[in-house]
Amino acid sequence: MRMLLQQGDLRHVLEVRTEGSWLVLERSGASPLRVELLARDASTLLLRVDGRLSRARYAFDGHDLHVQVEGHGARFHLVDEQEEQDQEAAAGSPVVRAPMPGKILAVLVQLHEPVSAGRPVVRMEAMKMEVDVAASAAGTVASIHVKPGELVGPEAALVTLALGAA
Repeated sequence: MRMLLQQGDLRHVLEVRTEGSWLVLERSGASPLRVELLARDASTLLLRVDGRLSRARYAFDGHDLHVQVEGHGARFHLVDEQEEQDQEAAAGSPVVRAPMPGKILAVLVQLHEPVSAGRPVVRMEAMKMEVDVAASAAGTVASIHVKPGELVGPEAALVTLALGAA
């Protein structure tokens, strides 16, 4: 199962899969975590992590997930990727996002530069290939979120446009 979690300006892609009685949690940019699920009810998980028992409490509030583990709490917004992609495609998204994890090779635009839909704005290396990431709509470069050499995760914001004619 794949989940896209928004926490403030940060996006986390979380992959959860099973291996026997274990859950394997993989977050973009982090090592996989193996967790044994011992018990579960409507608001609590009893887990064994690295041989230690942990109790995680969780609650859903619409599209928000509240989690508390060992006294530390966090709130995440569950992003419906398909709904977001449909909205962005219909409107032309002002945010150009990384299609996959990779390394930024070059930023191909400058701040306040006009760009047309389909114009490459960032070149990145992903899966041993060079990939040009293009603007989905015409606009003016409002902000650049990355620099050459930086590693990014999937769905990371690369460039934000002020939408309008280029």
